[in-house]
Amino acid sequence: LETAYRTDRHQKLEKPEALLLPPSLVAFDTANNKGILADFLKKHSIPAPHFWHPDPEDHKWQVQNMGPYPLMLKPTLDSGAGKGIKRFETPEALDDFLQTNPLNSPHFLQECIDGYDLGCHVLCRDGQILAYSMQKGFLFSKKAFTPQVGMDMIYEETVYKQVKNLMKALNWSGLADLDLRFDRRSAQFMVLEINPRPWLTILGSNVAGVNFPWLYCKTVLGEKFDIPTYARTSYYTWHGLRIALLKNPGMLFRWKYIWTHTPVRYMLRDPLMTILEFIRLALRPVRAKVHSLIRKYRH
Repeated sequence: LETAYRTDRHQKLEKPEALLLPPSLVAFDTANNKGILADFLKKHSIPAPHFWHPDPEDHKWQVQNMGPYPLMLKPTLDSGAGKGIKRFETPEALDDFLQTNPLNSPHFLQECIDGYDLGCHVLCRDGQILAYSMQKGFLFSKKAFTPQVGMDMIYEETVYKQVKNLMKALNWSGLADLDLRFDRRSAQFMVLEINPRPWLTILGSNVAGVNFPWLYCKTVLGEKFDIPTYARTSYYTWHGLRIALLKNPGMLFRWKYIWTHTPVRYMLRDPLMTILEFIRLALRPVRAKVHSLIRKYRH
């Protein structure tokens, strides 16, 4: 059915030869839905945190039978940048929240792992990794569960093997951003989620030597290339650079470092895109308010 659906849609494209590199619908839905992904990871014996779904009959959790605490309550969809994620230290706190805050979308519970986060980014075709990079955050914004704004590009062999097995199991094609967490208790990396889209810190990979957009285009065009290596370097986002300068104003005089480890050079080379991005960010609250009013009107 999926093949027939995609073939039909493909034939209706104005330029079908320009089709990019999408994953299958099944793979995309598995990666994009954190609840489905949790089941998939368990089925394929890929290390991941313990999780709980609500009872399929009454859509409730037996909070007293879960744990150990703390636990994370997560939306299965639309939790980018930590949106909608809540942490509970006790069964009572979770039960009180569920009693007074009816959930309007599917959620699941996940154990909270004591450790640190690591990101792995990949470009794949038919389950084979064509390019990758890894990063570990050293600077974060104050808001909980948000992406790192300062990071070191690193390499972990166990993570590479783990991600390689996962991408093969999904038969993944295209780009993906995987969030993992090192569990200090078991001394292994746990897969938390997959973002089936380009990631916010993609310029960090480019600074290190892996130009994912360019390699994606080469893959679509059928050009062959070796898996690129990358430098073990550091990178600051715009927000990270601002925080770093506030902490250490003397960094402002390290122009060479700022030029090679931040988005400054990309801004100067393409100022129009930077201006449009600032406009987009400035309009985000307005857009959110409009969407809220639309949802209210529909209900």
